[in-house]
Amino acid sequence: MTAAVRIKRNGGFKTYQVEYTPDTTIAKILDEINETEEDPIAWDCSCRQKMCGNCAMLINRRPALACITFLKDLGNVITLEPLSKFPLIKDLKVDRSRMIELRKILNVYPEEGADADWQEHDRQYLAASCLSCGCCLEVCPNYNGRDLFGGAALSNSMFKEISQESNPEKRRERTRVYKKTQFRDCTKSLSCVTVCPMSLPMASTFSRLNACAFGQMKRKP
Repeated sequence: MTAAVRIKRNGGFKTYQVEYTPDTTIAKILDEINETEEDPIAWDCSCRQKMCGNCAMLINRRPALACITFLKDLGNVITLEPLSKFPLIKDLKVDRSRMIELRKILNVYPEEGADADWQEHDRQYLAASCLSCGCCLEVCPNYNGRDLFGGAALSNSMFKEISQESNPEKRRERTRVYKKTQFRDCTKSLSCVTVCPMSLPMASTFSRLNACAFGQMKRKP
């Protein structure tokens, strides 16, 4: 099978004619193109097994991971572009450091003495599988990369922190931060749910966080 792969480079598109089999992924095709390309295509990759989230990009205008997206599902013309909500480095490679910066600014890390709430174990386990790939922020109508709103990715981290905080005062403070910086600006479009590679139940997570913010979720011993 053959396909035309259009890759955004230097402000325009360059088209590559490729051959593929049913098990060929976008990541594999990019590797094959770079084997013969004098100016290799810049893109992020690491695990190639849906574990790191580094290879997120726009594939036919939809954010997805290159390592788990198969050409056989995309048609004869495939368009690859970098995520648009992050600063462009080169080609398909972007700078997603803002996601880490927000966690540092808002101190979204469990402190010493944090203890997992047994009632939230399953939800916490799912939250821990977030890849921080940025797909959710790409489609979020409220994320702009400038203020303190971090979309589903940051709210997911806040849920882990708040639900594991054993100190009542610190727990109240963390929920105040969530309410001021995340709840206020999230319009609950849930577009993040439709593109998450891990299929995280963000609607449920938002619900639990909002219960915390409004004092309706109590931690039990």
